Amino acid sequence: PAPPPGPSPAPPPVAVSADTLLAHIRAVPGVTAASVASDLPLDGSSSAVFYSAEGDATSGAQTMPRAYVHRVTPEFFDTMGMALKAGRPFQPGEATPDSPAVIVSEGVVRRFWANQDPIGKRIKLGAVTSQNPWLTIVGVVGEVKYRGLPANPTADPDLYFPALDRPIQGVAIRTSVEPSSVTAAVRAAIRRAHPSIVVFNVATMTDLVKAQTAASTFTTWILGLFAMTALVLSVVGIYGVMSFLVAQRTREFGIRLALGATRRELVGVVLKQGTRLIAVGAAIGVVLALGLSR
Repeated sequence: PAPPPGPSPAPPPVAVSADTLLAHIRAVPGVTAASVASDLPLDGSSSAVFYSAEGDATSGAQTMPRAYVHRVTPEFFDTMGMALKAGRPFQPGEATPDSPAVIVSEGVVRRFWANQDPIGKRIKLGAVTSQNPWLTIVGVVGEVKYRGLPANPTADPDLYFPALDRPIQGVAIRTSVEPSSVTAAVRAAIRRAHPSIVVFNVATMTDLVKAQTAASTFTTWILGLFAMTALVLSVVGIYGVMSFLVAQRTREFGIRLALGATRRELVGVVLKQGTRLIAVGAAIGVVLALGLSR
């Protein structure tokens, strides 16, 4: 696990502050929101820590909960479209190394304070007996599939801390226009903020989601193709069986016609027999599908 993001020495000097960088980016036409974060969903750079909740007597050394940590600017949740379930976002004055403010995902609340108001509750990084300071929950956000799609590889919740002016790792931008149409302008804005900043790994969330779900999408497409092939073969097979059965009963149908049966009645006899075969086959297929679906 990464070292806890609690009290830490003063951050080293940076080329440009997050506020200055974001001011330049937000000035780009088409940009509606922007924020800085230590990592972003699906970028594969999240780190985890163990933590404890105040008043929890059920967790021990072997069962201490784990959570993934992120440092974000106050606008992060609005930029990413992550609605606050309770409480508030960070305030600008809370972006200090010793800030006690923390925003947690719903998994933390479900574990320790189900059916309670979590705002004002406290957690601590590490064990309860550690020297780490208590952190006060100021907000709750929904769970995000940070670490992979279609399902998170881990079910651990997330802890969000105020971003510090340290080397910036990720910038999230929301636009009111096609993202690719503002990419060049955003790059230029970042260069104006400071020419030494290197911009790389530019991608939309749609691109990241497609990359994460490409394998499952391909598998679904292949299964769909196999299913369509099976359907066609089934139709051809049923047609062949029914043709064979009708051919075997040609003499019988001739006698029925001679005795006064109508063509409609003969068609009904064939359909009744075919429907019975289809119903038996469908029932067997459904039972097998339910048993083998996993």
